[in-house]
Amino acid sequence: MVFKLLIMLAVVCVYFPYVQYDTMLNRDDNLLVPPMAKVDSLTGYVKAVADNSILDIQPLRDLSFFINLKIQEWTRFSGFHLFNLIFFLVAIFLVGRLLETLNFRKTTVLSGMAIYAFHPLMVSAVGWVSARKHSLAVVFVLLAIIDFFKNKNITRKSTAWYFFSSLSHQIFCLLPFWIVFYAWKKKWKLDRRMMALMVILSWSVVILATIKTFLVNQANSQYLQPDYFANVSRYVLSVGRTFTLVTLPVSISAFYWQGSFWNIVGLPLLTGFLYLAYRNPRREELLSWIFLAVLAHLPTYITFINDTYLYLPLICVIVCLANFLENSKLSIRNQKILTTVIVVLLAVKTVNVSDMWRSTQNMWAESYKNEPSPYNAIGLSGFLQDPREGLELLKWGAKNYNFEDPKLMSFFFTSVISAPISRTEKVRIFEDSMKDDPIYKRTFAFFLLEGDDKDIEKGKRILKEIE
Repeated sequence: MVFKLLIMLAVVCVYFPYVQYDTMLNRDDNLLVPPMAKVDSLTGYVKAVADNSILDIQPLRDLSFFINLKIQEWTRFSGFHLFNLIFFLVAIFLVGRLLETLNFRKTTVLSGMAIYAFHPLMVSAVGWVSARKHSLAVVFVLLAIIDFFKNKNITRKSTAWYFFSSLSHQIFCLLPFWIVFYAWKKKWKLDRRMMALMVILSWSVVILATIKTFLVNQANSQYLQPDYFANVSRYVLSVGRTFTLVTLPVSISAFYWQGSFWNIVGLPLLTGFLYLAYRNPRREELLSWIFLAVLAHLPTYITFINDTYLYLPLICVIVCLANFLENSKLSIRNQKILTTVIVVLLAVKTVNVSDMWRSTQNMWAESYKNEPSPYNAIGLSGFLQDPREGLELLKWGAKNYNFEDPKLMSFFFTSVISAPISRTEKVRIFEDSMKDDPIYKRTFAFFLLEGDDKDIEKGKRILKEIE
């Protein structure tokens, strides 16, 4: 218990600046939190969802935002990051409970908790307010999995926990299929009625969320993209890159990860991991957890994969590493030394990454430093103190941008991130870069419709020409 408390205390020390300053990032935070300020009742919430003020189906996340806003109203204390930190600490504790339920040694349990607590992928769990949906979802899904292993069956409790997870976020929608698979491999007899209820409850939420995402929101309208040509599964990381991000923290950047290098690195890493799993005496157990990691990676039709969606794959890898440790020929002393080295390396990277999430400017600056791509140049251009330098960076980004991809072009010209650059300059850069294509013209027209009377008239004229 003392070591568990020390892990928790160290995590609080790392993330205290987030709680102290409670900075909202210029990302989903500014899209998802403000609508809840206008909600004062359950009826008002339903109305806000219906009229698309609230963009998705994640009521437990929204309830937590509502509570935060009320506390802020009563006390003038903005506790968004404090809530995130509390949910993260609960998740760390539950990772330990899961490892205990799976009958690992105490030292292995502590090692697994420490790896999860100090893995740099988890920085956004506290630093990004909107990541709360993922933290809530993983807390409830861990409660459901722990109950499943304790009872070797699906109970009312595990069904309720999993339903709460679905109400927080639908990324774990394939978990029931893994439970059926795992029980079949173990020859555990599942309660069919409870299993059916679990699937029905969770997938009713999944279906509602899918309708909301595609039919109502036209896929990604919440990212200010004007039409359905917006991508359906944005920046979907390959299984190879996912494995790299989980096992090689050096690959973690502040924002999204571009380029195929980490895909190439990840595939041989994953192959080697699978080979070790197959050679392990508990190969069926290990391969089952790797299968869950893959399943947790698949549901990209609702959303895209980034760091905070890798909670469950990371937990699966931790379970596999715990199996490797306990079946290795290393002595307990050597295992402790190895784990300590791994945790220290993770913690150093976590401290380094944590600074990136303290402001939007830091995130874009670190992203551009890691990869000076046109995408990151455009994002950073709006945050440079020297407007001339920002404009030059924006021009370079536009000149080298992949304008053959409509969704990328749409990001650049409609993004609020580069808003500090004058609208006149953006229009001029757009016109210089645009090809004679209806999709490009349509994007330009939508951009103009957000401007003044002269721009609106021009936008309407372009749309009429396209028709």
